[in-house]
Amino acid sequence: MQYSNNVVLAVFVMVCIQSILGDYVNFYTYQYGGKRCGGEISNIYSIQEGECSPEFFSKFYCDYEKNVISQMAYHDKNCLHYMNNQTNTIMNQCYEKDTTLNCTSKIVIPPETTSVVTFGDCETNVEPVLAVTRILNTCFTDEAGYVGDWQYETCNETYLTQKNFYDSVSSAFSGTASGTGGSGFYNRMSTSSGNSGTVSASGSIGSSGTGANSASSSGNSGNSGTGSNSGNSGNSASSGTDSSNSQSPWIPECIDKYYKNTTYTRLSKSTSCASNQSILICS
Repeated sequence: MQYSNNVVLAVFVMVCIQSILGDYVNFYTYQYGGKRCGGEISNIYSIQEGECSPEFFSKFYCDYEKNVISQMAYHDKNCLHYMNNQTNTIMNQCYEKDTTLNCTSKIVIPPETTSVVTFGDCETNVEPVLAVTRILNTCFTDEAGYVGDWQYETCNETYLTQKNFYDSVSSAFSGTASGTGGSGFYNRMSTSSGNSGTVSASGSIGSSGTGANSASSSGNSGNSGTGSNSGNSGNSASSGTDSSNSQSPWIPECIDKYYKNTTYTRLSKSTSCASNQSILICS
């Protein structure tokens, strides 16, 4: 069978592009409960090799032969001014008590998760360049906030629902929580999607009238909007229970007495590549 020069050239170009795009560097952050990287994974930061990470002011590369990940540091978030600083991190080792790193050929977005997925130039690469992922149906600490701030997230076909909890006693024990791939930039990126809008609600867990369906929405486009809904005040602590007797402040407690409010963020309608755009999805 003979192939035309155009077909051969096209195949050659695609192979070259794939080799340039590279694999993905993944940061796994664990809930810290006194064990080094021994808790449940709370979030995953997955970025394509050679792409600039505005959160870390760095580019990352996989070296499978040496089993390390190389980080090239820059002075700016656009990775334009190199610092002549390279550090190597051994794969699959625990760092800062709560973080491990590895490399994979595909972007890491497990089932039962919610992700903010970012694309680059779709004309040259239809695969995501970055995904910031959190685990659904689990209580976790906001890595960008204070210990004592906890969240619990669920999803349906339309909205990501986040219930927020706060314990002032636990938060008094700590300063800012640390973690790689924390949810601070996750929250910032999730609001950048053109297809999403946020609905907020307050009230006790399971109180009637609290939910995205009953909230009023308004917006300039059919894909976005904001609204609010008020419910019953948060439930008080159980009789005879003192928050000072709660478990370690490092262990999240998404329970009724700490409930603060609920937010609803609309999922993106399309998951197709959109140049230089971020989308919010649930898997």
